[in-house]
Amino acid sequence: MTDTPQSISPPCPSELDVAMRYLGKPWSDSFNCYDFCMEVYENALGRCTKADFLPSGNSPNWKKIDRPTSFCVVLMRSYGQAHAGIYLSSDHGGVLHCTPDRGVIFTSLEALRHMPIKIEAFYDYVH
Repeated sequence: MTDTPQSISPPCPSELDVAMRYLGKPWSDSFNCYDFCMEVYENALGRCTKADFLPSGNSPNWKKIDRPTSFCVVLMRSYGQAHAGIYLSSDHGGVLHCTPDRGVIFTSLEALRHMPIKIEAFYDYVH
């Protein structure tokens, strides 16, 4: 009997590991909220490549979900501008996202309710 190699998925990092890796990373021309989400999915989570990253209802790789789950993509709108982040269940739920003035920050869902940001949808990677 021979051993057959099995594909082993890398362990999913903890929310704290991901947050600590990115908190404070500055916004730049080559690192905005969308780039941040792509980097988390590709480098921290190992779930997809930049070529697969397009969370929307038009992509077969992404499924719109009713309730957020850890590491799902959060699509938001602020003053008419699209914005994206990564949902974390820590602190009763919130979004890790990259802003032009503060870089990568965590904002609780409670704090988001008092800001001019509207959550439009949550997407989970399913490919």
